[in-house]
Amino acid sequence: MIPPLESLIVIESRDVQGRLKVDLIRGSEVFSDPIVAARGMGNNDRVTLVPIQSQLSANGSVKNNQDQDQDQDRLINGENAESAAFREKTQFNRRRFFDDLNQRVIASAVLTEVAPIVDVGGMVNETGQYPLSTRATVGDLILAAGGFRSDADIDAVELVRRTGNGFEIVSVNSDQFNQTGLVSAGSQLIVRQDQDKTLLPAVQISGFVQYPGTYRMPRGSTIGQLIKRAGGMLQNADLRAAVFTREEIKRRELTQLRRLERQTAERLAESEISGLEVDADSAQANIELSKALTELSETEAVGRLVINLPSILAGQTNQDVILEDGDRLVVPSIRQSVTVLGEVLFPTSHVYQLNVDHSDYLNLSGGPTSRADMSRAFVIHADGSVTPLKKFTSGGVLMTTNRSAVIEPGDTLIVPRDLDDLPALDLWTQITQIIYQSAVAIAAVGSL
Repeated sequence: MIPPLESLIVIESRDVQGRLKVDLIRGSEVFSDPIVAARGMGNNDRVTLVPIQSQLSANGSVKNNQDQDQDQDRLINGENAESAAFREKTQFNRRRFFDDLNQRVIASAVLTEVAPIVDVGGMVNETGQYPLSTRATVGDLILAAGGFRSDADIDAVELVRRTGNGFEIVSVNSDQFNQTGLVSAGSQLIVRQDQDKTLLPAVQISGFVQYPGTYRMPRGSTIGQLIKRAGGMLQNADLRAAVFTREEIKRRELTQLRRLERQTAERLAESEISGLEVDADSAQANIELSKALTELSETEAVGRLVINLPSILAGQTNQDVILEDGDRLVVPSIRQSVTVLGEVLFPTSHVYQLNVDHSDYLNLSGGPTSRADMSRAFVIHADGSVTPLKKFTSGGVLMTTNRSAVIEPGDTLIVPRDLDDLPALDLWTQITQIIYQSAVAIAAVGSL
């Protein structure tokens, strides 16, 4: 049998004193290394072929030939309980194999000598103890431990070697992996983690990109690098309307929502217990508070962070954002509409038109109602930013129309209720903005 090049051959033999000796031979060395090729095989030698990481099954044990032959059948026909039980019985478990081998090596060692065992830890696929052969190299032991993990720093391998006076620490670089004589019995081999390869568990990108999905990105990666890895944007992607969300912001929003719910409930309770008889205005205020409380309880925290995606893709690094675990970027298709919500006669969406301002869109929706407060009207732009329609002085005096409140495709015009006749003006203002901003973001994500 010709062993696979990525496999490890373990040969167990006995010396003249009857002590167990172990040779670790890489499959690629069987014919290329003259010393290995010339090695004689005794009648009582025990040879085991140990596959490494590329042949590991999902649970970490190694697939034997029976498992590999049945892989395609399981994909086509599914796997029932009987075949799963058979697979569990017939699997070659590499950890169990080496544990049993170590026990035999230790049992046959001379009591006055250190057993030829080496501990391999750190960024390898199978940390643990492994037998030390006469010609063992660092590379052999790494292979026995299942090979390097993807985040291993192969030039930061540390060998804690046993000496006559105790221990010494030796740094091993990749050029020394095949050097014999470095490792002694009782040593410890530690593979450090490459911090530049530390991966985020999950960053998602969806919508109108070439390759949507979940990506693992190196620490310090940015939105621009994520988009590049996802193949870039499709032709009809709306860069302005991209929704970028972050779990930390979502948690803060959820806390704010619960706080507003509590304050609204408290204000409603105060109003109800202040007196048995209330005037018509107070009764209407209580009704409005109850509606607001219901809407708050149904409002979903989104965790949106406003980004300028066109600038990011144009290479403006000061606009790019460093990714965090759980971040999500959603890129919808190009929008051709402007939405008008709130205190208008017909809240709806309209086809975007050039040279049409907010007053024209208001008229298309029937104009503001008698309860509208145009002084507090605002625009939620497609990127999530907010611009008020009116400008005020620092003292709160209305100045003029805000010329920066330009309406573009995908924008939403919000006309809030006149709150001067209602208590807790600041509370109402916060509630209005949060509810509408959440609704706009969810609509953008849900439109995919």
